[in-house]
Amino acid sequence: MNSEKRSIENPAVPLTSTKILEYLGLEKTAAGVSVTPDSSLNISAVYSAVRVLAEAIAVIPLQLFERTDRGRILLNKDPLYSLLHDEPNTFMDSFIWRELQMTYLCLWGNGYSYIERDPLGRSRALIPIHPDNCEPVYDPKSKKIFYMVSIDGKREIIEQSNILHFKGLSFDGIVGKSPLRLARESYGLSLATQKFGSRFFGNG
Repeated sequence: MNSEKRSIENPAVPLTSTKILEYLGLEKTAAGVSVTPDSSLNISAVYSAVRVLAEAIAVIPLQLFERTDRGRILLNKDPLYSLLHDEPNTFMDSFIWRELQMTYLCLWGNGYSYIERDPLGRSRALIPIHPDNCEPVYDPKSKKIFYMVSIDGKREIIEQSNILHFKGLSFDGIVGKSPLRLARESYGLSLATQKFGSRFFGNG
């Protein structure tokens, strides 16, 4: 992430932002517990559903084809084929990368990867970005979407062409809605019930 970015401050995000409140554990449900992606995985049904969906996407063959007048041709010699089918980056294979993106999509409603390019502009790596560290912003002047990414404590702007964004259900077409937030009260009740049951049986 270098030539297409620049450091910025983002005073538009108030201290009462939902993301900040969730991170600090201050936004609680009616059941009195804070629901985060991490805590929601303590619910066995949520963990199982996310795992099944993530693994199902990860095992699907991901191949690269070209459409021609004579039908499609498998481009297994193209560098992009290896990038998608085998190794998106140097620290994970395609299975792990797709599983991670689907996990992000299930819990945050969005999966992001930075497209690292060589000097000629060709894609050479896909680097996952944690959804908490990436925020799409629509610029009405340029009519383009930019991504505000937190890197080493700094906020940087990256152009849309250099971010691979998987969106879930969206109300604006820019950012996906988090299934976790939409069902947070139900999750909160489940977590509160688990805590109560554990304390109850723990006290004999």
